[in-house]
Amino acid sequence: MNTLEQPVCLICRSANLHSYYYPPVIFNKKTFTYLECPVCLSAVITPLPNEEDFREMYGESDHAYLLKLKEDEKLNFTFLYEPYNHQKYQLDFFNKYNYGSAGKTLLDIGCGSGFYMKYAEQKGLECYGIEFDEKFVSLLIKKTNLKLSTFKTFEKEFVGKTFDLIHIGHMLEHSINPDEVLAFAKKYSHENTILIIDGPLEKNKCLSRWLIKTVSKLKRKKHNTYPPQHITFTNYNSQLRLFERNNLKKLNYEVAEQMFPLPNRFTFKHPLNSVLFLIARSSVNLSKLHPKLGNLFHYAGRFN
Repeated sequence: MNTLEQPVCLICRSANLHSYYYPPVIFNKKTFTYLECPVCLSAVITPLPNEEDFREMYGESDHAYLLKLKEDEKLNFTFLYEPYNHQKYQLDFFNKYNYGSAGKTLLDIGCGSGFYMKYAEQKGLECYGIEFDEKFVSLLIKKTNLKLSTFKTFEKEFVGKTFDLIHIGHMLEHSINPDEVLAFAKKYSHENTILIIDGPLEKNKCLSRWLIKTVSKLKRKKHNTYPPQHITFTNYNSQLRLFERNNLKKLNYEVAEQMFPLPNRFTFKHPLNSVLFLIARSSVNLSKLHPKLGNLFHYAGRFN
């Protein structure tokens, strides 16, 4: 799919799309609109961002936590995440099924800060990470000493290499071609490789998502101006459909709920934030009553 062709659903490939309630986003002198797929109920933005758009979305400000460190200071990985935090959920899923003992090597595609790699290293795994931006990779190596490279460099240096575990964390929703990302992962998989994939479910059922949708409709904003980093929105079934369509066999698939984008702290200083905090906590507790409720997914599978 490209910006000159008729938009299609990136999850199920249907071309029968219609308007979604999200206001358009004006970004980088372009207007991005949201379309919904009536077949799998996922959503996608159109037109798809190009390389120039992505450079604007993921500039230096996106890595402010690294730029704030002193010249000789390393990034501190404490892993002491608050409850209902998406990173904590990722590590909890990793530990729950003892993936640290499922092999000797791990490839982290779109590794971000590298926290997942660092944690897996502590479990005895040899880890490699990939990111898109060369400057970010250089900075992250300097601040973490992790083994990292860009996609282009990785493909040159790891020809024929396979990994026991491949992690794709909170990345697919940022991709203009999720099928291509999964095909890349398959290229570095052997018959027993386990893929661990996680990310948001921005069209899934839960109280907090319902509240956000309701407020958005009531506001009737003409447009937003934030970077449209999330290309696709999925729910429990559509996310699973993407994996099945790419010949992945499910090992484990679970849904959890983070409090973000609602507040995760209670404070008497800001009454509205306190109310939103209570709603977020109530939503988390309600979602525990049903295995398909929540706003995050955690998946493990193998290619057929």
